[in-house]
Amino acid sequence: MNRTLPPLLGLLLLSGILHGAESGPWQSSDGEVSVRVMSVPPEAETVFATNQLTSIRVLMETTPDECGAMSLDFDAAMPGHGHGMNTRPRSTPVGPREFRVDGIKLHMPGRWLLSFRVTCDDTTRQIDVPLDL
Repeated sequence: MNRTLPPLLGLLLLSGILHGAESGPWQSSDGEVSVRVMSVPPEAETVFATNQLTSIRVLMETTPDECGAMSLDFDAAMPGHGHGMNTRPRSTPVGPREFRVDGIKLHMPGRWLLSFRVTCDDTTRQIDVPLDL
């Protein structure tokens, strides 16, 4: 079953969800991969904020059973402005199906598109999440 949210519904939910310390889960379009995001440190009141250097924990809630080597790339862009972040986030595995992403800075208010690229062995799936800051 594909539980991917329609973009507008996802945006409506995110406008409230991302102002807590945890958000998601979000799924790839084929439903094979889903991720949940938590703030670092865990007691933070928001996951993402405007113009603040941020770290997040990304938990793989579902992945293909045959997934051996796994990696995560994170990026964010402002499609309406034609640019991305001024930083280059880096992802580090910290446990089974868990990553820490450091160096995220959504430097201005507006519509962002968060991109999680999960690679299992030789297959990459992308999860794009709209966010209004």
